[in-house]
Amino acid sequence: MNFALCEVLEQKKSLWEEYYRLVLEQQKLLKSKAIDELQRVLDRKDELIKRLEDTERQWEALLKEGTFDDGLWGFIEELKSELYTLIKRAWEAEKTSLEMAEGFLACYKSKLSGLQQARELIHAYHEGEGLPVLGAFLDKSR
Repeated sequence: MNFALCEVLEQKKSLWEEYYRLVLEQQKLLKSKAIDELQRVLDRKDELIKRLEDTERQWEALLKEGTFDDGLWGFIEELKSELYTLIKRAWEAEKTSLEMAEGFLACYKSKLSGLQQARELIHAYHEGEGLPVLGAFLDKSR
C-alpha cells in the first residue's frame, strides 16, 4: 500500500507537470493569437483535468485505507511539497493566461462594437434612398 501511495503521488506530479507545460503553451498561443491551436491546447487541458480528478480520487481512497510506514511517509511528504510548489506555479501561470485572454476578449469586443456602429451608420445612411423628397431646406441668410 505504501508503494501505491508513492506511485499515485508520482502520477499526480507528472500530470501537474504536463498541465503546467500546457499552460505555458497556452500563453505562447495567446500572445501569437493562434486561436485554432489554442483550442487544441484547451481540449488537452480538459482531458488532463479529468485524469487529475481520477488520480486525486485514487489518492484519497489510499489515504483512507490506513497504515503507513514512517520511513516512506517522509518521502511522501517531500513529494507532496514538490507537488504543491508545482501547483502554485501552474496556478500563477494560469492567472497570467486568464489576464491575457481577458485582454484579447476586450480587444475583440471593441472591434465588434466598432463594426456594429459602422453597420448602423451605413444602414441609416441608405435607409432614405429611393424615397421621394417631401420637403426642402430654405436658407434665410441668402
